[in-house]
Amino acid sequence: KDIKKELHREKDGTFTLLEEFNDELKIQQPKTNRFKGKVYFLIDGRSGSATAEFTAVAHSNHLGVFIGEETGGAYEGGNGGSFLHFELPHSKISIQSPLICYENAVHDPRVKGRGTIPDHDVPWKLNDALNAVDTQLEFVLDLISSKQ
Repeated sequence: KDIKKELHREKDGTFTLLEEFNDELKIQQPKTNRFKGKVYFLIDGRSGSATAEFTAVAHSNHLGVFIGEETGGAYEGGNGGSFLHFELPHSKISIQSPLICYENAVHDPRVKGRGTIPDHDVPWKLNDALNAVDTQLEFVLDLISSKQ
């Protein structure tokens, strides 16, 4: 019922949700009692959706060291939230289309249209998984040990 006052129509035909109608869009300040130690983020291609958005913002704000592989979601933002669901009339194929585009509050990415690129590229290896070896975790533990 409040859609006309909550959305601003853009020149390209899209709409922007106005921040005064959603507290989550306002600048968030860190809590005074937050963790202030060194943070290590383990990321890979399965880091998508909200995880990809979180890691992009954390990376852009230099909140830690990123280890692993590029995230699955785009650094600049993504889409999702609400979806329209369709069934194509002749083929009966089901499709869905997102209604919301998210723009992350990040600095320019290293490469546009890509995910968060780790500071330390530590690829996942099938052989390690088969032998229950967590290559990324071992890398982080070695990194922490070498800094002490």
